[in-house]
Amino acid sequence: MASSSSSAMLQSSVCSSFISPFPKNSVLQLPASVSPSISITASGSSSSSSSTGNDVPLVVSRRSLTSLSGAAGIIYLLASTPRALADIEDEYKEDTQSVIVLVRNTLGLEKTDPSRGEAVKALRQSSNKWVAKYRREKRFAGKPSYSNMYSVLNAVSGHYISYGDGAPLPPKRRNQILDEVDIAERALARGR
Repeated sequence: MASSSSSAMLQSSVCSSFISPFPKNSVLQLPASVSPSISITASGSSSSSSSTGNDVPLVVSRRSLTSLSGAAGIIYLLASTPRALADIEDEYKEDTQSVIVLVRNTLGLEKTDPSRGEAVKALRQSSNKWVAKYRREKRFAGKPSYSNMYSVLNAVSGHYISYGDGAPLPPKRRNQILDEVDIAERALARGR
């Protein structure tokens, strides 16, 4: 019992030693020369003229102001998130469609075509970019369009790395790759 009363006395002496520059429950008053453009009264009405003598000033604490600004920030972030997710989905569809076109065009080139080396080089660069961009994204890893395109790009890149840019794909492997591209394109069209 004695220790609790002594701690209460110590606490009151510490609190009384702190001198605040503002009186307790003070309200900031503007000088008469400053006329606010909008005054908010306790009744909730707002007006564009200066305040009258009957108005009660609205006091806002730092805690409620911080809470209000935090809530506004959270609402702003939540409102902008779906748009960002939709942009990523659209970007994935566009990137995947461009890689599909590039795979089909490259596999359709003849062995003697002079632009074959450049086309294979462009395909390998774009496939590396596509894989690097979407490999770590969990929302795409489970999609059939992603898994089929990853398999296609892995097979095509592996062939050109092993046999060189000038070696054509064997017809059986080429047909398998084109079938997987078709499956990936259908899944992409369905949003899967």
